[in-house]
Amino acid sequence: MEPDFHSGEYLLVEKLGYHFHRPNRGDVIVFRYPNNPEISYIKRIIGLPGETIQVYKNQVFANNTKLTEDYLSPKEITAISQNPDTPYEITLTDEQFFVMGDNRQHSSDSREWGPLDRKFIIGRSALVLYPRQNISAIASPNY
Repeated sequence: MEPDFHSGEYLLVEKLGYHFHRPNRGDVIVFRYPNNPEISYIKRIIGLPGETIQVYKNQVFANNTKLTEDYLSPKEITAISQNPDTPYEITLTDEQFFVMGDNRQHSSDSREWGPLDRKFIIGRSALVLYPRQNISAIASPNY
């Protein structure tokens, strides 16, 4: 999840909120990797249940609306599409989310292994706790 999160950081994961409300677009979540639930991943929610997500020519669309991802560096924006000339499209069910890493060139995410079922979500990343110089709250962007 470079450049926002770095190897060796300790995060506080808020696990209760999603029992009362659905995850939001832009939330950075921790979840069990669907292909091996013993492994935990951290990614950003891009697509919500019931939406159609399209990735084409280094742009991401939710229900035909282009997402503005201000948290990505220009380098990452040009790496969104694994094959920029081949459109990727998926319609999510009522229990699925589309997740992507912020380090788009090196991210194993929904573009590779498909949508994430809600049952795998552990919680929302709320705080960076360690190292001390990096202590900060983790905010979700507005789209």
